[in-house]
Amino acid sequence: MRLGVGGRIAHPIYFDRLHPWLISIGDHVLLSPYVAIVTHDATLAHHTGQTRLGRVDIGDRVMVGVSAVILPGTSIGEDSVIGAGAVVRGEVPAGSLVMGNPGKVSPVKAAVAWNQVSARNAPFWPQEGWTSKTGITEERKREQREALANCASGFVPASAAPGSPHELRERRRSSDASGQSPSH
Repeated sequence: MRLGVGGRIAHPIYFDRLHPWLISIGDHVLLSPYVAIVTHDATLAHHTGQTRLGRVDIGDRVMVGVSAVILPGTSIGEDSVIGAGAVVRGEVPAGSLVMGNPGKVSPVKAAVAWNQVSARNAPFWPQEGWTSKTGITEERKREQREALANCASGFVPASAAPGSPHELRERRRSSDASGQSPSH
């Protein structure tokens, strides 16, 4: 993780501990209590069998309000303010104010389809040797940071729960490949 000078970090704060090298925080940044900075998103793991990764880059002189959530693939420009409770993903231009949660309800199938299309053209890393738990090297950290620049997403495998849509699809594929019918 890169942390600039002159900043203030309140407690408690959640920094993603699985991929902290994907977090860059500029100079004179204020992080209020209960802020979460997340570099991985496993919300679709049961459907896709993968976890989305993304960098989080916070520019100089940014203020992040209480309980804001900064999601993977976010770049916040200098002199910006992120309001309390805001959920932020994507590009935030310098000098911006971001407030609220833009979440809306939509079918999971559309999100899964988007994720799968995104994954086809995105970097994909195996778990082994590519996470803090599996001994990632400094060179691989640098490679991952570079591949995830400019709000890009990449992926690592994730465990899908037994009976999840992804696990069932994978079971069907393997039985189709072997010419056997799926067991129930």
